[in-house]
Amino acid sequence: MAVLSKFPGLKVSVRVQGVPVEEYDNDEEGSKPGSLSKYIESKSEEEFDVKFKIPKRIDTPADLRFRLFLDGKLVDRKIIRGSKWQRQSYSFKVSGTKSKVNGEWEIRNFMFSPLSIGEFNAASYS
Repeated sequence: MAVLSKFPGLKVSVRVQGVPVEEYDNDEEGSKPGSLSKYIESKSEEEFDVKFKIPKRIDTPADLRFRLFLDGKLVDRKIIRGSKWQRQSYSFKVSGTKSKVNGEWEIRNFMFSPLSIGEFNAASYS
């Protein structure tokens, strides 16, 4: 479960069938300050989601902004107003990308791609 030291209690987890998967530290240098990079083991074509948990009254400004990147691409962003989490904990999950098909909004579930081995530079993703 990824946790930024700047926001104690804020937790982010990748889940398969509703169960958090084990995460490993990404020891590569170059991560941006205020960001965190982890890696996980996965099975090709298995669906997953990302769950965010915000504790009650963490020490931060009234609103929180979240940006979710997968494979270096922005897939979702949210602003959570302080009124949602200042009096009680708040959580939400992101399970896919939204797109309009034939005039109707659809969610395309996240799915692990087949493994492709190559160079990765965490600093190039923001």
